Amino acid sequence: FRDGPRRTPRRIRSAKSRDGSKTMTNISGSSSSSDHPTVSIVIPCYNGAPYLEGTLESALSQTIPPDEILFIDDGSTDGSGKIARRFPIRCHSNGKNLGLAATRNLALQLAKGEVILFLDVDARADGRLVELLRAELAESDIMAVGGQGIEVNIQNEYDEFRQRFFSQSLGSRRLDPAPVLFGLCSAYRRDALSRIGGFDPKFRTNGEDFDLSFRLKAAGSRLVYNPELKVYHHRHDDRESFLALVHRWFYWGGRAYQKNGRAYVIPFVAKIAWDALRQIGYALFVKRGWSSVRIALQIVNLRLSAIRDLWRPCPGNNLGST
Repeated sequence: FRDGPRRTPRRIRSAKSRDGSKTMTNISGSSSSSDHPTVSIVIPCYNGAPYLEGTLESALSQTIPPDEILFIDDGSTDGSGKIARRFPIRCHSNGKNLGLAATRNLALQLAKGEVILFLDVDARADGRLVELLRAELAESDIMAVGGQGIEVNIQNEYDEFRQRFFSQSLGSRRLDPAPVLFGLCSAYRRDALSRIGGFDPKFRTNGEDFDLSFRLKAAGSRLVYNPELKVYHHRHDDRESFLALVHRWFYWGGRAYQKNGRAYVIPFVAKIAWDALRQIGYALFVKRGWSSVRIALQIVNLRLSAIRDLWRPCPGNNLGST
């Protein structure tokens, strides 16, 4: 695939689980020390068939293989589960759509590793992701480590706006401590997640990563961002999907800030105001086209809509699918 050469997995064999599905085990054993905790890669999926094969291949092609790869099908209707079962990994089906946060919580029950590394279904892992993660976690007081998503599927102006203004990255410098970690490429010690009750299931599609980051930090956990931990984000948007994404980002991101205290709200409002100026300036002075100006104005309108919606009661768990 386009984000690097395919590597052959090492020290891995496949076996049959009790339900007959293929599972992946590490021949070298699953014993661990504080320097090298066991790692489970977990891939939650809702209708991710177009991306799934490449993502699973990337997880299986690590320079240092994980101790297991767990795929959780969150009620997909596009055959994602059938694709996953062709690979030597553990597979679980929710039977119905529970939402992203609830599915991540299920991983706490199902995964065997001491560290859980979450990958989004449309994010292909860099070949050294597990290797670099293990190096970071050599310090036992680091409770969570996150990386960045590199946007690689740029086909139209909506993809360009997503790449420039909505990429999931904190920049090119390592941050210790990190303010937040992005869900598409983040790893957590199981004990740290359990101590704060895991993810909040109200966050069905977005915002669960920011909410979790804020609560981990409030509990005294050390979070680290390392830009060398990379995934290659293959999402592609048209007008409808991009505008829906923007609204979810602002609404659920705002909910995460709002939930975790007034200290988080002011930076959130300041950030969206600054981003609005940047996007309008990009459309006017870089792109210099009416279509780009229209997209920028639509984003501004969605920001205002999301802020208005934040003052309404949280709708709870009936929020649509991931």
